[in-house]
Amino acid sequence: MLPKGTTMGAYELVRPLRDGQAGRAFLAVRKGPDGFKKPVVLYCTDRERLEAIAGEATPAARLAHAGIAHILDVGVHADIGYVATEHVPGTTLREAVMRHGHVPWRAVTEVVAEAALALAYAHGRRGEDDRLLGIVHGRVSPGRLTIEPGGSVRITGLGVSWAWPDHLGFGAPEEMRGEPIDGRADTFALGTVIRRCTDERTLPKSLVQVIDHATHDLPEHRSTAAQLHEALAAALRDARPTAAE
Repeated sequence: MLPKGTTMGAYELVRPLRDGQAGRAFLAVRKGPDGFKKPVVLYCTDRERLEAIAGEATPAARLAHAGIAHILDVGVHADIGYVATEHVPGTTLREAVMRHGHVPWRAVTEVVAEAALALAYAHGRRGEDDRLLGIVHGRVSPGRLTIEPGGSVRITGLGVSWAWPDHLGFGAPEEMRGEPIDGRADTFALGTVIRRCTDERTLPKSLVQVIDHATHDLPEHRSTAAQLHEALAAALRDARPTAAE
């Protein structure tokens, strides 16, 4: 375990985080002149894996969306390779479920709808040659969806899927079969998040249909993240209580 105060490149470790299953995760600060400090999260692994982790982080670092925790840096220190990402303060959906049990379906659906919009942006990002960058989160789960103090939703972990080798029950069937994945694997995970974090008996029928479409076993029959966002927005609107209620 690296001690508090250890310096790794431009970063000083503050404390370890209970985040990630492979390697280590730390809250750290990037220091600058005149007392400048920026909190970040460092995901660390063996130096030998640097090429692989940089290969995933590089396209993700090109994203610029308010709903995504951004990749800030990739580096190496001694025998450790690391990826620095934004630190997002707030409460994860996983923490909310652990604290309260099932979360009201409307609250979960609103979180997932925002996450779907952010992922739709990531999935559709193109390079200078106008080709899709092929960005997929691959490890969407309640622990990767953070509600900030102001209520905004941020997706964390995009670009560092290696930090969570276990899918935690949210992996798409095609990846479980060893097949290639695309953004529809993230759609599957988002639909599963709603199902796992709510009491299914309370879900409106229209929302159940949206979830079923998002979690179809075959990706070609599954909604995209953009389609999921639109469908969830419609389900929320249609299920809104009337004044009489």
